[in-house]
Amino acid sequence: MNKRRWIFSTVVAAFLLIIGGFLVYQQMTPKPFTEVVAEAKMDGYESGDELENASTVIVTGQLEKRGDSIIERASDDAVIGVYRMSTFKIAQV
Repeated sequence: MNKRRWIFSTVVAAFLLIIGGFLVYQQMTPKPFTEVVAEAKMDGYESGDELENASTVIVTGQLEKRGDSIIERASDDAVIGVYRMSTFKIAQV
């Protein structure tokens, strides 16, 4: 009976070591990036008149449907562009 218990304990310990090793290996493998942080230039204007003088066309409207984010990558997986295509209803030009 003692030998049987020892064999059972050895099998359980080996199983736990294999599972633990697999979990540690999964945490060590690199995972692909799921988020991209990007900075964009935004032109600021002190007044509406300054904006009108700097612009060729001013369009006002309302966002109807927000599109998915699109990430453009280079061949080495570097991010070269981030944008979003959305549906926009023009109210006035």
